[in-house]
Amino acid sequence: MQSVDRALEILEVIHAHGGQLSLSELATQTGLPAPTAHRLLRTMIAKGYIRQLANRSYCLGEKLILLGEAAAARA
Repeated sequence: MQSVDRALEILEVIHAHGGQLSLSELATQTGLPAPTAHRLLRTMIAKGYIRQLANRSYCLGEKLILLGEAAAARA
């Protein structure tokens, strides 16, 4: 499941770099081609896991809060 691995890597890289990165920064940090990173970002935006900010950078989305809360409740 290469796409799942890549999508999770994008989430982890955004988190590790202060919560906000541009497409070119994400591509560089993940080693993904920019079109591939962009395609994955679009999918994650549609699902609520990523948000695109007014400055065109990307940050973690609200859906991750819901997942984190659910995980914490089971811990």
